[in-house]
Amino acid sequence: MCVIYLVDEHGIEHEYFFINPKIIRESVHKIYLPQGEGCLSVDRPIYGIVPRNERITVKYKNLYGEEKILKLKGHASIVAQHEIDHLNGVMFFEHIDKVSPLSPPNNATSIY
Repeated sequence: MCVIYLVDEHGIEHEYFFINPKIIRESVHKIYLPQGEGCLSVDRPIYGIVPRNERITVKYKNLYGEEKILKLKGHASIVAQHEIDHLNGVMFFEHIDKVSPLSPPNNATSIY
């Protein structure tokens, strides 16, 4: 289970409660945060670009056990992928290119 609270690029607040989330669709196009990602689970700063899918579709159960499907894009997509990765035992720095950690990938666009 994960809970996501964020304010999107339009200033709108979003709150999601995902139980057993699974990404069932993802875009080919990648995006990234130009400043990289951070995490309270990591005790030191790790610098690098983390490419993520621009759009994802998440299948999950809500707090009432109802199965739901949600489409996310942009910043919300990045945050959801980060948190779902945690549930799958994957840390954000595992997505960073080891050879050129600060170079934006050719197939990705900065969201800011």
